[in-house]
Amino acid sequence: MASILARRIVGRSTIPSFSTNASSLSCNIPGLSSFTLDTRRRNDDDRDNNRVLPSMGISHQKQQYRLYHATPKQEILPLVAVAVVGGIGYYSYRALQRMDEEWEDYQWELQQYEKKYGPVNESSSSTKQLFANGTLGVDLGTIHLVLAHKNNATTTNKEKAKVVPTREGARYTFGGIMYPNGDEQSPMLGKLAFEKAYYGDSNQVRYPADDYDQKTIFDVASPAMNNALETRVGKASLEGVRPVVAIPPLEDNALKLESAFKSFLPDTSTFVPEPVAAVWGAEAQALIDASSKDSGPVVVVDVGGKVTTCTAVQKNKVCSSATLPNIGGELWTRTLIQHILDETSLPFLDQDEMAQQRLYQAANVAIAEYNTSNQAHIHIPYISMNVETREAQHLDTKVSRGVLEQKVQQRLKEIIADQMDTSGDIFSPHVPPPTDYASLWTSVLIQLLEQINATPMNVDKVLIVGGGSKQQLIVSSLQQSWNALTGQGADAIVVPELAKRSELVALGAASLPSHHQYNPEHGIVVP
Repeated sequence: MASILARRIVGRSTIPSFSTNASSLSCNIPGLSSFTLDTRRRNDDDRDNNRVLPSMGISHQKQQYRLYHATPKQEILPLVAVAVVGGIGYYSYRALQRMDEEWEDYQWELQQYEKKYGPVNESSSSTKQLFANGTLGVDLGTIHLVLAHKNNATTTNKEKAKVVPTREGARYTFGGIMYPNGDEQSPMLGKLAFEKAYYGDSNQVRYPADDYDQKTIFDVASPAMNNALETRVGKASLEGVRPVVAIPPLEDNALKLESAFKSFLPDTSTFVPEPVAAVWGAEAQALIDASSKDSGPVVVVDVGGKVTTCTAVQKNKVCSSATLPNIGGELWTRTLIQHILDETSLPFLDQDEMAQQRLYQAANVAIAEYNTSNQAHIHIPYISMNVETREAQHLDTKVSRGVLEQKVQQRLKEIIADQMDTSGDIFSPHVPPPTDYASLWTSVLIQLLEQINATPMNVDKVLIVGGGSKQQLIVSSLQQSWNALTGQGADAIVVPELAKRSELVALGAASLPSHHQYNPEHGIVVP
């Protein structure tokens, strides 16, 4: 150390003197300030101090070095414990998460197997006696009621669900009801109620979906269900039968309808959303294959009597849904009747209640003709009488499908314009307001998929159902819209045959295995 200091003061004539002891080294230079160097081992805090040679104007940072490291055990052990507990917790969580995923995979595979081959353990369980008379699927729409039945797996394991016709042979029941003169003890149902229906302020026919009144739903559904069971199982009783009721995807309406049916159905009844039942029905009829767990969503376009719903269904669960009021099959019937009233020269026709009833019936027949024909012939002899001349009036006119489609598109544009301010998030803000069916589907589908963070390319299939979807314009406009969204044609559009479109929901409800239930969070599960 002395030799180093000596080199730093080379060139000076004075010779410094040094003195040392056990703890320090002192240096005395004549004519300069003296200083002392502490040679003791410093602790960690002392090592941060600076050494200064004041007389030479040189400042030196003391070198940082550690001779050893020793942390007390009481400080290390808690850290080790936290690390061990954290590691065990993390891997336990991952293991439980993986178990849940494997359980969901097992449930999904079991569900797909039971769709094809029937319940696995049902023959050995209590459901064998509990539902010995099978499952009754109920689809109460806004205008019609459709019922389907499937025998229990213990009798005919591979039999598919079948629509139960009415006593008149129709595959659906008119869902309206009329109480003559306010007498609720003797309601008019089915065909009798249909003959009294028309569009007018004094129309007395009521529909269950108008307000979901419990008595109205009971009076409409209960007799039809008893007649169906008498046809299928030989007795008009729900004993040994599990009812599965299809309910709307809109939560408020679903709760109202479910509450009304629970007031007279047994506790073993099951409720499933209509779009989910439609997907099950399409799978049961081999129209689509949604058995893969990784399949994209299926968009169900249900054109009913009074409303249209577009719903995204994935893994038997409703992901998102939009309801379009006043856009359904009745839009076509109303438009046709109004066109006839505008084009005919028959006075007082719109003031004759009986004439309006007959016109309503003829218009419904004509709408069915448009499904397979380009023109409908409406002929109603003695439809009314001229009050002034007392002469009988006859209606005989023809309306082409093209003319009707044009009128419907115009009316649709007016309905959409009225709903734009109150539609909420039904229409997409990223495209212009809809003006026809094609732009309507485009706007609704874009908004529907955005709500589930999906694109049209992610969609597996688009399924068209509902009695109102039988018009060719409905299908062609949807195909046109889908082609514009994907640019890959309309291969993803699934169009069932005409009769099946109004029956798939009821068939899917009847196909649900007896030990399956619907859960809004998880879809169809085994409780």
